[in-house]
Amino acid sequence: MSANATDGKCPGCHRISQRPPSGRGRPPPQGTRVAWALRKLVLWGCERPELNFENLEDYERFLGQVSLHLRHVLSAHCYDTVSNFILFSKEYVLAQEEYPDLEEFYRDYDPPILPGRYTCVGLACDLTTRLSALEVHYPGLKDSVYQVSCEEEVDNAEWYCSTEVPPVNTCEKEHVLVCVRIRLSGRAGVLLLDPGYHVGVPITVMEDGQAPQTGAIKANTARPEVVRTYRYSYWPDNPAFVSWEVTEEREGKAPHHHISLIHIARPFLSGVDVAERRNLVYPFKTLVGRDQNGRLTCGLYFPLRECSRTTVTLFYHVFGDLQQLKVPLTHFLEGDVLSVSTGALEEKVKAAVSGVARGMGRSGQDIRSSLVAVANLLHDSGLVKQLEDLNEAINDISKDN
Repeated sequence: MSANATDGKCPGCHRISQRPPSGRGRPPPQGTRVAWALRKLVLWGCERPELNFENLEDYERFLGQVSLHLRHVLSAHCYDTVSNFILFSKEYVLAQEEYPDLEEFYRDYDPPILPGRYTCVGLACDLTTRLSALEVHYPGLKDSVYQVSCEEEVDNAEWYCSTEVPPVNTCEKEHVLVCVRIRLSGRAGVLLLDPGYHVGVPITVMEDGQAPQTGAIKANTARPEVVRTYRYSYWPDNPAFVSWEVTEEREGKAPHHHISLIHIARPFLSGVDVAERRNLVYPFKTLVGRDQNGRLTCGLYFPLRECSRTTVTLFYHVFGDLQQLKVPLTHFLEGDVLSVSTGALEEKVKAAVSGVARGMGRSGQDIRSSLVAVANLLHDSGLVKQLEDLNEAINDISKDN
């Protein structure tokens, strides 16, 4: 099996700065509240070749090899949106003499990929690198593997998918996956890998919707009361997109449905500059460990709010039983004098921090210092207000999607 005659290489890439107008779409108003999006233009690469498989048996053997690498990435790396936020915020605080306004600093900031502290972008990069080891067995694989972008919770999906590329002036591109273009017995499809959303199996999506199309996937979440189901299919009449349908169920509530859209036609070359940057000010932060199947084993999460109004949830397992502890973020403020009641809480916090750290393979001091850093950053009401305003401005950009 090998790639087709096209080698997937080209002398350049496409810089998309504006989408041709269609029906309901209109360019967003110019000004500082959208300048970040217009300045950080999305880059698409050239279309990649397909990896050809003569029969289902060959493809399933390939899936087995890919699954090994996916499982390794899931179990070896945490999903971490906390560390880059801390670094970004600390650097802004130090640069306030030059950048009194967070929005200006945000536009000029170059988000790093922190080793071992990956968001979806770093996880996709790591997995892409690991898959290249299979090139010796599957010639052409390296050219057929690429990162793709995802727009989450799209309301106006028909308009969004009305052309070959997404509406760049109104998109956030907040998520990144790994994609392999395939052709199985003459039928077109893609293989999607999503370590950022803890999906523990490769996702096969065939253009005709037939086998070996992956069926419904029960998703892994940090909240046991929440059940999510994922379904994937090509968007009707536009094979440039895959629809990712999410159904969320909570006891006593009606199911909630939404659609996210994955642009598979071309490689997404702006993972760091756009997706990683967007994540910096996203208003919910998560640090979780996973097992090789994507099940969440331990972690912590919290919203971006002023410290006095924020609670951090820590969770871990003891002999298979889930343990959860909700802690006021103010508990981690440096210099805080513990009262008798907070002293009692501290013993529980120590146990929870130790459980989370043990499950992640990190030190308790590492976890604790991250929480102290977050508490002190969110104790700055001015910084929190600017973070909230910037997030709202970005949401305004994509409100018509």
